[in-house]
Amino acid sequence: SSETKTKSSERSSETKDLIIDIIKQDPHITAAEIAMQLNMSSRGVEKQIRKLRELGKIKRTGGRFGGYWEIVILDKE
Repeated sequence: SSETKTKSSERSSETKDLIIDIIKQDPHITAAEIAMQLNMSSRGVEKQIRKLRELGKIKRTGGRFGGYWEIVILDKE
């Protein structure tokens, strides 16, 4: 139903906001560590991170190891 669709997209945008907040606090954090903080699967977190990257909100600088996240666009609130 459209009601569950709205709920999951609301949850996913909340999740994205939480991920951005977590990255702001620790740019060197891993997806697995974010998943533990949010009590989510790392697969779910990686999916959200991929969407954030596609939206141009975050980017990864450096390699897989020793790299860090950069917040590209902060929503004007």
